Amino acid sequence: MRGVALLVAALLFAAPAAADRAAPQAGAATRIAAAQTGAAALSASDDFNTGSIKDDIWKLCQAEERLLRFDGIAPVEGEHSLTIGVDALRKGEVLCDGPAVVATINADEHDDIESLGPSLIRPVQSRLATMGVFRKGASPVIQRNELRLQNKYRHPIDEEYWYGLSFRVDGDIPAAGSTRWVIGQWKQTQGSSPVLAQRFDNGIFHVTVQDGHCRCRVAKASGDPDLKAAPRSTNPLHCVWTPDNITKNRGGDLKEGDACTTGLTVIRGEDFVLPDPKADWVHMIYAIRGGRDGKVEIYANGKFVARVTGPIGYDNWPGQKVKFKIGMYRDFLPGTAHLHLDRFWFGSDPAQYEPGFKPRP
Repeated sequence: MRGVALLVAALLFAAPAAADRAAPQAGAATRIAAAQTGAAALSASDDFNTGSIKDDIWKLCQAEERLLRFDGIAPVEGEHSLTIGVDALRKGEVLCDGPAVVATINADEHDDIESLGPSLIRPVQSRLATMGVFRKGASPVIQRNELRLQNKYRHPIDEEYWYGLSFRVDGDIPAAGSTRWVIGQWKQTQGSSPVLAQRFDNGIFHVTVQDGHCRCRVAKASGDPDLKAAPRSTNPLHCVWTPDNITKNRGGDLKEGDACTTGLTVIRGEDFVLPDPKADWVHMIYAIRGGRDGKVEIYANGKFVARVTGPIGYDNWPGQKVKFKIGMYRDFLPGTAHLHLDRFWFGSDPAQYEPGFKPRP
C-alpha cells in the first residue's frame, strides 16, 4: 500500500515538471509558426496596372494626390505606370498623422522618430539664389511627394531583404549641385538620414549608404552630383559627415559636409556606372541588411554594380526596423518634375519576383 502511495506521489510530482518542459516546446513551436507566417507576409509587389493605389500596400500620408496619376508612358510591362510629381506649389513638411509643419522642424511621426538629415546645399546656395529659390536668411523649404509602404511591411533592420523597382525621371531638372533630391529611401525607424538612398542631386542618379553620420556615395551615373566638374574618382567611396540637428556638435572638428572616415568597404562590378533614369527606364535591385556586419548589394538593369559591407545604419540597431519610401523628396527647386514608377516588389527571396536572377557570389 505504501508502494502505491509513493508511486502516486511521484506521478503527481512529475506531471507539473513534464508540463513545464512541454510548455517551452509548445511556445517555441508557436513562435516558429508565427515567424514563418510573418516572413511570408513580409513581401509585396505592385505593377500599378489597376490604375489605382493599393491601400493594403501603400500609405499616402506624405503624398500629394494632386500630383499622382496613372499613365501609359511606354511602361516596362502592362498598360500603366504611376507618375509621382513635384512642383513649386508643393512646399512644407507633412506629418503622417498631423498638419503641415515648417520644414526646418524635426518631424516626429509619432510611431517613430524622423528628424531631417542635412541637405549639404551651402556650397551651391549662390547658384540657387540666382534662380530666385533662396531669400537671404531664409531656410530651405522641403518638397515631398512620397508613397510609404504600410507599417506592417517594416522588417527588422538586421534581416536581409531584397527590393526591385523600375523607374524613370523627367521634367525640369536644374543644375543645382548637391541640393538634396531623394527618389527612394530606406530609413531606420530611429535615424535621421536614410540608411540606403537613391539620390538625384544635380540630375545625376547616385546611391548612398549611411555608416552612422558618415554618408558614403557608393555608386553613381555619369556626371557629378556635386557640380564640381571634377573627373570621376577611382575611389569607390566618397564619404561626408552628415549629422542631424541633435548630433551637430558630436563630430569633433568635423563640420557638416567634411570628409569622414568609414568602416564600410565596397566591391564594385566590372560595369559600376549606374544607368541614367532621364534617358530610359532603369530597373534596380537591392539587398539590404543593416547592423555592425551589414550588407547592401546593388544591381542595375541586370548587372552587378556594387556590394557594400560593414556598419550600415545607426548604432542603435537592436529592435530597429526598415521603412521604405518611393517618390520625390527634395529641397525647394523651381519647375515641375516626375518620377514614373512601373514595377515594385520586395521580399526575402528575389527569385520569387525575378525568375533567373542570380545574386553575385
